[in-house]
Amino acid sequence: MRINLFVAQGTGMSRRAADREIEAGAVRLNGKRAVLGDQVTSKDKVTHRGVQLEPKKEGYTTVMLNKPVGYITSRKRDETEAPTVMELLPKELQHLKPIGRLDKESAGLLLLTDDGDLLYKSTHPKFEIEKEYVVEFEERLTPMIQNQWKKGMKLTDGMACADSMVHEIGTTYRIILHQGKTRQIRRMAGKTGNAVTKLTRVRSGKTELGKLKVGEWKKL
Repeated sequence: MRINLFVAQGTGMSRRAADREIEAGAVRLNGKRAVLGDQVTSKDKVTHRGVQLEPKKEGYTTVMLNKPVGYITSRKRDETEAPTVMELLPKELQHLKPIGRLDKESAGLLLLTDDGDLLYKSTHPKFEIEKEYVVEFEERLTPMIQNQWKKGMKLTDGMACADSMVHEIGTTYRIILHQGKTRQIRRMAGKTGNAVTKLTRVRSGKTELGKLKVGEWKKL
């Protein structure tokens, strides 16, 4: 097993975070500083910041939460003192880490896990995980604007586009993205002179929100 995966499984962090810890010299393999690409066997001793890591034997825990508006996707409250999604989970699940983010004004499907490999595969751009949203705008989108969403538009952090956009009713649309730019849908709306009034994520990859009630969670 590669050293970054072993560290991710032993600590619950993502593989990208494990890579950073290894590069920073915080991981040791059999007493020596570990390097990216090292392989770990059952006979090896791995420590992270002085704490010995054990191979994960029990199953991982992943839950799906229907995040309400007003909660931030964070493990701790920020300077605004807004409640966090962790406050919706029981004590025994407080070690889980959110997969991606939903901003404070958005609602819907949020996955949390202690599986570092799942965390990595769900958030790294190269895996292009689809996410589906039901979005209500202030104004209905013209065919020209819808085409602009699909063709792509330039934001401050690069090009952004929708994989698909289907009109449902009134000013409500169903949008699928594989990109994960911060507040992407809201920023794309602003770029076209519109604004989002309601945003709900209903699917991430193959996981669908279904009939899970707002504020409730369930194990997957």
